Amino acid sequence: MKFRIALAAIFTAVALTACDKAEEVSKNAAEKTTAAVTETASTVADKAAQIAEEAKNAAAAKATEMAEAAKKAKDEAAAKMARAAEDAKAAASAKAAEIAKAAEEAKNAAAAKAAEMAEAAKKIKDEAAAKMTKAAEDAKAAAAAKATEMAEAAKQTAEKAKIAATTGALALTTAVGEAKDSTMAKVTEVVTETAAKAGMSEKTKVGFVYVGPIGDHGWSYQHDQSRLSLEKELGVKTAYVESVPEGADAERVIRQLAADGNEVIFTTSFGYMNPTIKVAKKFPNIKFEHATGYKRSDNTSTYSARFYEGRAVLGAIAGKMTKTNTIGYIASFPIPEVIRGINAMTLAARKVNPDVKVKVVWVNTWFDPGKEGDAAKALIDQGADIITQHTDSPAPLQVAEKRGVYGFGQASNMKAFAPKAQLTAIVNNWDQYYINRVKAAQNGSWTSTDTWDGIKAGMVTMAPYGDAVPQDVRDYADSVKASIVDGSFHPFQGPIKNQAGEVMVKEGESLGDGDLAKMGWYVEGVDGTIPK
Repeated sequence: MKFRIALAAIFTAVALTACDKAEEVSKNAAEKTTAAVTETASTVADKAAQIAEEAKNAAAAKATEMAEAAKKAKDEAAAKMARAAEDAKAAASAKAAEIAKAAEEAKNAAAAKAAEMAEAAKKIKDEAAAKMTKAAEDAKAAAAAKATEMAEAAKQTAEKAKIAATTGALALTTAVGEAKDSTMAKVTEVVTETAAKAGMSEKTKVGFVYVGPIGDHGWSYQHDQSRLSLEKELGVKTAYVESVPEGADAERVIRQLAADGNEVIFTTSFGYMNPTIKVAKKFPNIKFEHATGYKRSDNTSTYSARFYEGRAVLGAIAGKMTKTNTIGYIASFPIPEVIRGINAMTLAARKVNPDVKVKVVWVNTWFDPGKEGDAAKALIDQGADIITQHTDSPAPLQVAEKRGVYGFGQASNMKAFAPKAQLTAIVNNWDQYYINRVKAAQNGSWTSTDTWDGIKAGMVTMAPYGDAVPQDVRDYADSVKASIVDGSFHPFQGPIKNQAGEVMVKEGESLGDGDLAKMGWYVEGVDGTIPK
């Protein structure tokens, strides 16, 4: 029992000791923990302070960096704005200079135009004054000529009376030989004077009537060029009236030229035929020459050119160069001359290219640039890549040039109006005919004739080939011309069929001039019908 109590006491003492020890340990641990925590907190605080300081310094550095970046951006923006302002200022200065230059050019152009208009006005004024002076001189000359004519008539009457009286005296006194010789001398003088009066005046006057303006660069232009050649060659005095409609106006103009004392008058359009014949009857002593007609009289001749020969050369070129196999033809009036041209070109083109078709547009005028240009546009819209015309202005060629197709000039070389489009042109040359006919009138050998010449005689010539014409095509066209000249080829040699497929000219035969002169039908290959 005591043992147990002692053991319990020992355990109790041990337990108490252990408790004290534990308390001491716990106390020490708490103190250490507090110290460690305190030390850790202090370290953390220091670290935090250090981090805060570093963050502060970093923020300050960043702020400084951002401030510098902002300053740099500000400076760059300012520099850019300054440059932009400088550029804008320079551009404004340049624009101002450009505007000033344009204004100066406009001022100069206006001044030049004003000078040009002033010059044109002066020219018109001078021309008008010259025409008025010429008209006054002509009137004065006509009056003087009339007075001279009347004086000469009176003189001739007096001389005839004198001769009659002298002849009567001779019949009564045949023995007086001296009186007889004197009378015969006087008769000779009068006969000589009368013969001189029957001839033409020393300064022959020649008149011309044109259907279009001399500036049409076609038919009338070429006639006027030959008029100028006539003046230069023979020194004659010429007068012309341009843009004369076919009809009543033509008769009035022709009559006035006759009344003005023109001794030879050339009427240069088909529609002048009847007016020419009518006026010729009233002025039997004047020589009349009518172009392209068929009516003649004792004092009226006719003349024309074989334009169809030139059309055959054009057809040879067109047949070889067309890509669409469609050729456009602008026609004036449905008369044999124009129909011959259409047929001759079609035959020549189909000879080298049987697939060719010729489309015709009739404009019913010789000269109307607006209508001619519209016709060319319509034909091109229908697929024509080559345009031909029997009208007088260069408008169709100008349309061809603009639309990128080819064409041919009419009556004169029109290359200046379409340097790329014109392949060649038929050129009418009336120089030698006019010179020869006026010479005949002057020397008394003039008679009423019908002249119809072509390439061989030089009345029809061809303009130089355009750059677009290949050498092989040039060679072929030259061979066609040569064969027409030597007679081995005729543009209307058979076989020839009409639109209905009927044979009009047999193999080995050719159409004669009589049939050509009255041609009124289309050959195979022409689209459309002939207007009635």
